[in-house]
Amino acid sequence: MEKLIEQLRDCLKTQFF
Repeated sequence: MEKLIEQLRDCLKTQFF
């Protein structure tokens, strides 16, 4: 599940940046 959260965070970071 940790990997899933990391992927979600990466997606959000890409959207924010």
